[in-house]
Amino acid sequence: MKFLFQNKTYNFPTSLSQITLKQKIDYENTYGKELDEKYKKIVGEDIINQAVKNGVTVEQLLKEENKLTPLMELDLTEHVIETACKNFSFFSEISLDEVKNINIDQMLNVYYSCFHQLYNEDRKLENRYLWKGEYWYIEKPELSHTSNTTFNEFITAKQIVKNSYELGEGKWDSLPFLCAIFLRKEGESFNENMIIEGSERLKLMYELPLDIALGVAFFLSNSMSIYTKGLQFSPKTQAEKVQI
Repeated sequence: MKFLFQNKTYNFPTSLSQITLKQKIDYENTYGKELDEKYKKIVGEDIINQAVKNGVTVEQLLKEENKLTPLMELDLTEHVIETACKNFSFFSEISLDEVKNINIDQMLNVYYSCFHQLYNEDRKLENRYLWKGEYWYIEKPELSHTSNTTFNEFITAKQIVKNSYELGEGKWDSLPFLCAIFLRKEGESFNENMIIEGSERLKLMYELPLDIALGVAFFLSNSMSIYTKGLQFSPKTQAEKVQI
């Protein structure tokens, strides 16, 4: 979406296909992780985990247990506005200082109409994606005697996730490597050179549109339990859907 701001034309993504996996990783490292930590401090990790377990939103649980205080509501409102501002600034490339001076209602309208709703859509399993003029495939979402996934692929993927969390990087940083393992052209076999830093395949995975990258994440969370309560839905967002 193109729009005018202070006599300049800017672009703003309105679909996941307009955001690359690298952009999402850069956003998370710039703002996302910090925002998640702030959210945890406001509501408490115990409440987040309990909400995930009960299949309800954090706000629902806080209200049910009479723990949603007026001060907490103010903190949560501030967190939503801050999230909207940082999303808009990062993806439009307008400075955060300038964005903070935009009318709050206008900012929230853009955030909820363009970004937030993208992550509230129901997602279905797919094993084929058309990208760069070619079809790319994911092995069907199950580990069974009919699966083509090899033990080496599974162990390599597990180690990637383990290393990412031990290094404090987490779910998004490991996704390009997992895409390099599980997203391949028809008839293509896994080669460990695909996941070497600087390899052409790994560079290509950073260019993936976010809808395809999330498709791989959804596949993993439903088929191998590698990312159970991990990549596509964090402890917070399992209850409230992913917020970009």
